[in-house]
Amino acid sequence: EKVAHCLDKISLASQHLLDLINEVLDMSRIESGKISLKKEPVNLSQLISDVLILVKPDLMKKRQTLHIRSSALDYDTVLGDTLHLQKILLNLLSNAIKYTPPEQDITIGLHEEPDGDKIKVIFTVEDTGIGMTPEFLTRIFTPFERAQDSRISQISGTGLGMAIVKALAERMGGQVSARLEDGRFTAQVSWKAAG
Repeated sequence: EKVAHCLDKISLASQHLLDLINEVLDMSRIESGKISLKKEPVNLSQLISDVLILVKPDLMKKRQTLHIRSSALDYDTVLGDTLHLQKILLNLLSNAIKYTPPEQDITIGLHEEPDGDKIKVIFTVEDTGIGMTPEFLTRIFTPFERAQDSRISQISGTGLGMAIVKALAERMGGQVSARLEDGRFTAQVSWKAAG
């Protein structure tokens, strides 16, 4: 039993170290301009489904409920970079799960808006997390920034996830924003895609 407990700790620590290395490498590639974006067909429903498969174990562990809110899509398949879009959604959802107390709700939303000859695809992730100060909200996309809070210091993280989301969204010609309203934190990412 003691060995199993130690192996669990080793597994958790190694996963944290791997996540840290991957985030630092991602940020390094982005900052050096060595990241290339593909233009390939991306099925938006499948993209969300694939990301949900990856976060489901963490949701179940914290007994959180995930709601999906989507309007009727004019284009269910658009041109984009599947891997980097998946990384954006994974970072947003992982943060929501990490900073939201057990048995609370998280919502992922998807809708489209016409934008000239292209289409604007908008993802939102909302949670009722542990909260943050309005002052920190202005620095949330800064690399290595984490809120100074005793509750957050107990949660592993590098402070790179949101910076990576912002950098990738901007490389795709998109935007990212975050807001606090009535105890809910909402992150929104939009980018222009060809339908």
